[in-house]
Parts: sequence; C-alpha cells; structure tokens
Amino acid sequence: MFMVVLIIYVFAIIFRNIASGTALEEAYFQTVPQAMGWLLLTSVCPDVADIINGDFAGAGFHLALAYFLFIVLISFLVLNLLIGVLVNVVGVVATVEKERLQFQSVREQLEAILKDWDSDSIITKTEFRSLLVEREICASLTAAGVDCLALVELTDTIFTEEKPELEVHELVDILLTLRGGNIATVKDCVDVRRLLMLELRKLESKLDASVCLTSRKGNCCD
Repeated sequence: MFMVVLIIYVFAIIFRNIASGTALEEAYFQTVPQAMGWLLLTSVCPDVADIINGDFAGAGFHLALAYFLFIVLISFLVLNLLIGVLVNVVGVVATVEKERLQFQSVREQLEAILKDWDSDSIITKTEFRSLLVEREICASLTAAGVDCLALVELTDTIFTEEKPELEVHELVDILLTLRGGNIATVKDCVDVRRLLMLELRKLESKLDASVCLTSRKGNCCD
C-alpha cells in the first residue's frame, strides 16, 4: 500500500510539472493532491472516475469518499474470489494430473512385472493366486493402494466362468480399479448389481438342481 501511495505521489509531481501551462493543468493537475486524487481514481476505478469526480464530489467530499471506498472494497472482494477459484482449479488440475501420472507409472510397472513372470501375457485364476505370494508383485500392488489380502477373496470375482483368463493389461486395469482410495462411481454400482444378479442365478440353478435330485430320490424310494 505504501508503494502505491509513493508511486502516485511521484507521478503526481511529474504530471504537475509536465502539464504546467496546458489545459490538463486546469482540469486535473492544479495541485499535487488534486493530481494524486485523479491518478488514484483513474488507476483503481477508471470506469467510475467521472462519476466520483462529478456527481459525488459535487454533492460532498464524504459521499465521494464513501463511494470510492465501496468500489475499492468490492473490487478487492471480487478479485480475491477470482483468485480463490483460480487456485482451486489449478489445485484440482494438479491433483488429477498427479493421479494420472501415478496411475500410468504403476500400470507400466505392474505390466512389466507380470509379463516377465508370464511370457504368454495370459493370466489364469491359478496363476493369479500364485502371483499374490510373490513379494515384488505384492509390494507393487501395496504401493498402488491395492489390498493384496482382499484380492485373495476377490479372485472369483475377477476371474468369472465367462472369462476365466485375462490378458495382462486387462488384469492391471481391474487391479487398479480395486484401489482403496478410489471413489465409487455409477459404473461400480452397476457392476455390483450385475455381480449380484449373476450370483443369484447361480444359486437359483443350484437350488433347482437340488430340488430335482431330491424329487428323484423320493420317487425312487416310492
């Protein structure tokens, strides 16, 4: 603030001397305080400088001062709001970019390890269970935020009857979606619903088979 006042004061003196004997001196630079006031108004709020100098100044200095302070405060508030929004946007973009780079790095690392472990790039359920006891793979999964112990229970979910084998890149994509820090999405809810429906169908088939078997045994006994 001191620097602003100092700069305005210095340039008020400069303009006062340069404009001496011209029409500008009569209009804006008759005295140093008048020059400072005009420079301040036109630099801080140029759109309303004529209104402050004209209508408000004619009605009274206190009205002109009050209106000037109002314009300054509102301008600073709006400026701070825009800065806050900008900082928030930059922070979100930086977070997303950091997450993307981390995701890509972990993905490349896991793919390289899995390809070295299995040259055909095809992972079965049995191979996957063997993978979970490898220290290097568990360390990479843990660093990526994936719970290796939970993967043991999710093996039947990852490898289904419809797809008993997965390529390396498919398996890595699935593993990275199982990170604990991931946010649940609509797709996740749909996948859970689909899985539940599939398990219910399997259970229904088993119950039907048990009922049929029981009925046959009953008929044989009769």
